[in-house]
Amino acid sequence: APLTDAHGNVIATTGITRDVSSVKQSALALRASEERYRRIVETAFEGVWIIDGNNRTTFVNRRMADMLGYSPEEMLGKPVLAFMDADAQDAFVANGDQRRQTHQAEHEFRFRRKDGTELWVLLESSANSEASGPYQGSLAMVTDVTERRRTQKALEHQALHDALTGLPNRLLLAERLGQALDAAGAAHEQVAVLILDLDHFKEVNETFGLPAGDRLLEQVGPRLRSEIRAEDMVARLSGDEFAVLLVNTNPTAVTVAAARLLGALDRPFEVEGQHLDVAVSIGIAISPEDGDDPQTLLRRADIALFVAKQPRGAFVRFAPEHERQGASRLALMAELREALQKDDQLFLQFQPLVRLRDRRLAGVEALVRWRHPQRGLVPPLEFVPFAEKTRLIKPLTRWVLGCALRQSVAWNRGGHAIPVSVNISMRDLVDPEFPQMIATLLHATQASPSLLVLEVTESLIMTEPERVINTLSELSQLGVRLAVDDFGTGYSSLAYLHRLPVQEIKIDKSFVAAMTGEGSRAKIVRASVELGHNLGLESVAEGVEDARTWDLLDSLGCDLAQGYFISRPVLAEQVLPWLARWNQSPGGSAEPDTTQAA
Repeated sequence: APLTDAHGNVIATTGITRDVSSVKQSALALRASEERYRRIVETAFEGVWIIDGNNRTTFVNRRMADMLGYSPEEMLGKPVLAFMDADAQDAFVANGDQRRQTHQAEHEFRFRRKDGTELWVLLESSANSEASGPYQGSLAMVTDVTERRRTQKALEHQALHDALTGLPNRLLLAERLGQALDAAGAAHEQVAVLILDLDHFKEVNETFGLPAGDRLLEQVGPRLRSEIRAEDMVARLSGDEFAVLLVNTNPTAVTVAAARLLGALDRPFEVEGQHLDVAVSIGIAISPEDGDDPQTLLRRADIALFVAKQPRGAFVRFAPEHERQGASRLALMAELREALQKDDQLFLQFQPLVRLRDRRLAGVEALVRWRHPQRGLVPPLEFVPFAEKTRLIKPLTRWVLGCALRQSVAWNRGGHAIPVSVNISMRDLVDPEFPQMIATLLHATQASPSLLVLEVTESLIMTEPERVINTLSELSQLGVRLAVDDFGTGYSSLAYLHRLPVQEIKIDKSFVAAMTGEGSRAKIVRASVELGHNLGLESVAEGVEDARTWDLLDSLGCDLAQGYFISRPVLAEQVLPWLARWNQSPGGSAEPDTTQAA
């Protein structure tokens, strides 16, 4: 400021100085800090989104805008609700009070991109307000988790769905079944589980290849789905086993649905230009009578399926006696194990095979029987099929072979060289030690290999043809004869028959028994006989029960016959007496007294 004298003349000036260097430096530092944080925010991997008290966007960084497909300028001033669908808007509004008052921990939230697709984010937000002042908005840190969530969903879907068909799997079925049972219990409704099994599906795989089998399986789900309601469910449990869950139903409706499902799968499947026929069997369990929890209902439907598969192509509802039969079978297997250790329960009967040309005895088939001390005579169908599903079939087969070979040796020493046929199971064929077991038994009994015939059913051959061919080749090298049993009942073994080291085909009795009344069955028998002869094989007709069938088979050129017209199965000591009577009765049957066999 100027200093003047009395006359007003400026004689000096005064001034006050203040050092502002630190202020300048602070301002520069502040601007540098703001620029540094602006660059951090702009280049951050996370999105930053700031809204005001009216939920309008006041700032977004480039990353946040890119996530949603906008530019930052397009988002500024817009309400945050503009970037959400209706459900997300409702969730945002409902969470308003908490958002205004507190810091929100990380949580997943869904936004809608500019192109309409979903953006799932992991969001953490904090209220922007003074300690005691009004709410001024929020700042959110946002991470895109869309891809991670998609991957997680895909993994969850994979864990709960079948990879080939895309149908729900056993885990998801059990989960949905549990939910349905809970809802049904509260509403006093019924729920049904139907388990379906494709009969002879393995033969489709073996005949046409695994890719063809897969194409067939892919068609099963849509067919089943077309026969049920939207609220019901189709699942694939395993290879050729499917399940159907019916909710809010009743026994009558379940029966109708089962019949429709059978019909849907009864139509041929077209695969690579081939029309394939596959039968199906269905086991049914209905809540609450057959069970009120998922495990029980599924187990009892499976038990019913086992019963349904006996005739095949049928549906059966679970009944308490089915379960008792299952427990009885377990007890029976334990008792069979004991019987194999004894000499007074199991025995063999023999059914003769004779040549049609000259009526001479060509051999006998050994058939195992079980005289149980408490149960009486146990039919083979009540223990042999179940032994085949357990390890008991191996000792049972060994017992039958040993007895049959010893009897063959006894006949041979008496001047009667009678070949003995024995049926072998799938477990025998896939057992690498089976050929050696045969060799050991032949050596131990001193039996002639040429007097032993091993019979293998056609369906077993088609299960694992290459493995079966290898096993049969080893057996053939031992000198034993081999036969294909139940010929004509398998899906198709023609592709393998010329490769099998067999000497006989045994035409199934279902064709033979009906050939006199059905022209189509007679044609099948004729074709089988001709096929066998073309391949250098003898043909054996099973189930010959009358003279008319005998004469027709003879006219067709069939080689051997077996059945009640010739003889029922008899004990070993009855074979030679039967043979004497047979030789003395050239015009008809020579049925023996079978009272001892019973």
